[in-house]
Amino acid sequence: MIESEFASMKDAIIKSLQLLPPDSLVAFITFGTTVNLYELGFDEIPKCYVFRGDKDVTPTALRHLLGLESAPAIAAAGGGAAVSADAAGHASAVAISAVSGGQLPHVVPNAFLRPLQECEFTLTSILEG
Repeated sequence: MIESEFASMKDAIIKSLQLLPPDSLVAFITFGTTVNLYELGFDEIPKCYVFRGDKDVTPTALRHLLGLESAPAIAAAGGGAAVSADAAGHASAVAISAVSGGQLPHVVPNAFLRPLQECEFTLTSILEG
């Protein structure tokens, strides 16, 4: 990707974040040959979990690895974690949708899915870094 296109994409994402309600639950995931899932719960030392695209990861194993055992409660509220696979069964993308409208019932807070007001600085730092 050309540097100017990359900069434009980062600016568009940052502007999009400013349009979301502050209580929207957000996650940051990038993917290509690997899937990168960023922890948003810690400003001081951001972490990124990297999953290879050529290794099979079941949705159950992924939820366990990431501590998302409360994923059914998130899905029931309109968001959630999903792993898509290609025809060969390789994990190709992970997506966690934003959910707004206040507190979700029975959801244990985790480092990946956070209210925007708590992680906007971290998201911006990751994008600009």
